[in-house]
Amino acid sequence: MGEKELELVAKTNGTLPLKSIHDSWVEISSPVKIPLQTIRNFNLPKGRYKLKLFYPHENIKATVKVKENGRLVSTQLNEEILIESEGANLTLEINPHGDRLLLSGLIISPENLHL
Repeated sequence: MGEKELELVAKTNGTLPLKSIHDSWVEISSPVKIPLQTIRNFNLPKGRYKLKLFYPHENIKATVKVKENGRLVSTQLNEEILIESEGANLTLEINPHGDRLLLSGLIISPENLHL
């Protein structure tokens, strides 16, 4: 998902070519909900997943929650979140503390897949 899908401003560090996922980001200045789905917009199958968030800077100040059909399944402040999904609608909710949060990207993968 990018700027168009999230309706958030995307920025870069100004260096071309971009060499790292940390070289670009979207700015999150108010609570945002991001659907966690397959690339074809289907729900993920039932199972255990690892969600990894990438930030261009340290000192992340945000509340990060994962909900399934509106039910809280995980809340963590670090970069990696474990999720047990029933195969329903998963949503990542990010609420920045302060002016803004910069998010470079995310990867959701089966828990036993090592990237």
